[in-house]
Amino acid sequence: MGDSFTFGWAVSDDDTYAWKLQERWPQVAVVNRAGPGYGTLQSLVVLERELPKLRRPVVVLYGFITQHEERNVATSDWIDMLATHSESGNAHVPYATLGAGDTVVRHQPASFPNLPLRDESAFVTLLERDWVQLEAWQRTAERREVTERLMFAMRDLTAREGATFAVVLLTASREGGEHYVQFLPAHGIDLFDCAIVVTPILRVPGEIHPNGMLHSMYASCIAANLVKRDIAWLGGGVAPLAAADQAPELLR
Repeated sequence: MGDSFTFGWAVSDDDTYAWKLQERWPQVAVVNRAGPGYGTLQSLVVLERELPKLRRPVVVLYGFITQHEERNVATSDWIDMLATHSESGNAHVPYATLGAGDTVVRHQPASFPNLPLRDESAFVTLLERDWVQLEAWQRTAERREVTERLMFAMRDLTAREGATFAVVLLTASREGGEHYVQFLPAHGIDLFDCAIVVTPILRVPGEIHPNGMLHSMYASCIAANLVKRDIAWLGGGVAPLAAADQAPELLR
């Protein structure tokens, strides 16, 4: 699960860390259900739909970057960025807010209000941005706790399906990375700390996304963590599969 980093935006399939993990363990099915622009909320929604369909799920890995906090609550900056790069000039972004107890409330997508004369007047566009910023102010303040609760929901869902859940920290702000490295293990969520600063040599030219070199680094880090934890039979690299299961699947 995850966003464009895990999906493999701007690189070939065989450069992605999901593919490289499949090569490391050819006897299992590595199922990549990441999506560009996803945050924790979208990842949870997809996991709810897809995980029950899998036969004998072993481990769910969620590729996390700390920018997912903003995506989960649809901050005004996130909506603005998506709208700027949208052909329609707008964006419709699902989001969550804090609910009662340890829950979150899922909301219909947020977007800029479609005011009259928006295509003719910069002032109208400015009004739209100010409106969204005001509307998103409260939920923006909740972004970290919302993210944590969504991760708890992913962990609990995975456990109900008999699998192990881990958050893979791919890249992070200094403060955000330090927080999650301490917070997640303290609250029963396994963390693979694979955070790497995405320097120019590790990016696809003209992109912010990891290149094949960085995907290889992620794959090595994830594999090392899986082996260290000896999750099911992954550490030994051998799985007792029936004859009908010999052909691995790689779903994208």
